[in-house]
Amino acid sequence: MMCQIRYRQWQQQKAASALAPESLTGWHQGVTQLEQLAKRLNALDEQKGKYMTVSELKSAIFAITQSLNRTIPVEEQLHQLSITPAEQSSNAVRQRQVEQHLQQLIASYTALKQTPAE
Repeated sequence: MMCQIRYRQWQQQKAASALAPESLTGWHQGVTQLEQLAKRLNALDEQKGKYMTVSELKSAIFAITQSLNRTIPVEEQLHQLSITPAEQSSNAVRQRQVEQHLQQLIASYTALKQTPAE
């Protein structure tokens, strides 16, 4: 009984240390939205007299930006860290953010590996 409780607590800790599901999909969603916007613009370009209003374009760009900003990829965090002078005070904060993000990714990956394939 005690082992089951500890096992459940351990699983809950693992789940809590992983990235939130919406963090895993934000970048993918943004790229998908960009592809859809590009297709729409290309289709309009092929049709005479068809256009997209500036308001529609701004709305599409805003939605894409929201998706992409949900979680900044580790690659971009590393890039930002590499261009920040080492003595700058924000550098330590950026390092902690990168380390935390990497730990969350590893926890998410571990959880995915342990989930039986459907």
